[in-house]
Amino acid sequence: MKTNHAIRTIILILTCYFTTAQNLVPNPSFETYTLCPNAQTQISRVSQWNRPPNSTGTPDYFNNCTIGTVGIPNNVYGTQQPFEGNAYVGIGTYYQTLSSTNNREYIQTQLTSPLVAGQAYQVSFYVSLSENPGLATNNMGAIFTVNQLTGNGNNQPINATPQILDQNIITDTTGWTQVSGIYFANGNEQYLTIGNFFDNAQTQTQVTGGSWGSYSSLYYIDNVSVTALLGLDGFEYSKLFVFPNPVIDTFSIANINNEKIVSLELFSLFKLVKKFNVEENIFDVKELPSGIYNLSITLESDRKLFFKLLKK
Repeated sequence: MKTNHAIRTIILILTCYFTTAQNLVPNPSFETYTLCPNAQTQISRVSQWNRPPNSTGTPDYFNNCTIGTVGIPNNVYGTQQPFEGNAYVGIGTYYQTLSSTNNREYIQTQLTSPLVAGQAYQVSFYVSLSENPGLATNNMGAIFTVNQLTGNGNNQPINATPQILDQNIITDTTGWTQVSGIYFANGNEQYLTIGNFFDNAQTQTQVTGGSWGSYSSLYYIDNVSVTALLGLDGFEYSKLFVFPNPVIDTFSIANINNEKIVSLELFSLFKLVKKFNVEENIFDVKELPSGIYNLSITLESDRKLFFKLLKK
């Protein structure tokens, strides 16, 4: 019996992660710029960000160094304070008229260093729906590529599958909504592209009553982050044990240091499949198919831990 427990402990140590502070995204909140924006479509004025090559979409740059159409907090699309700092960008995620359809806008940057094969990364950015365009959408996503992701020579959706994807319709126009996920790198990915990679038929919408009608959607984006998740030390510090692992129907968490857990989520690849009630002591997964899952544990100290959970 002691031998089995020891083996289980070793497995858990090897599959636990915690976040580090190093952000691989340059200019993550769009604070640095070459020129203060004075009109729409000026994403090129943001240092180390631009639209993908061969894409004709026209992302916007907003900064409180100016007033008017691209000012902060008031601009042509609505009113919003930055999530942090003095700036944010805006991209269109949906457009539908009789003469034009499936218009998309994307932003892209080169990371400060390529991703390492097999390494897990926490990916996060914040979005806020602008009020005036009149539609909210789902499918806000992000994709990592070795080379620059290029467009089709037009403003149509780029044919690529995002590794980070929020399938919820994001409707908040007053606050900021976090889009996040875990990405396991293939190796040497060094470009990050953000936007909606699905056409109108595959995109869910919700009418919000904006003053422009209900044919388009634009989201502000701020505070983009890609950070490596490291292993053994984070496990030892937290003293958290997930058992049994592998799991058949239910699992529990032994919390030796009694650090309060504020969020417990289960992911399959990059998709959230279940969010648990942290007030419970036993967590039910019997309805899920067999496979390998990633369990994300957020502590009150705002640290995150990640376990691989094998479901039989």
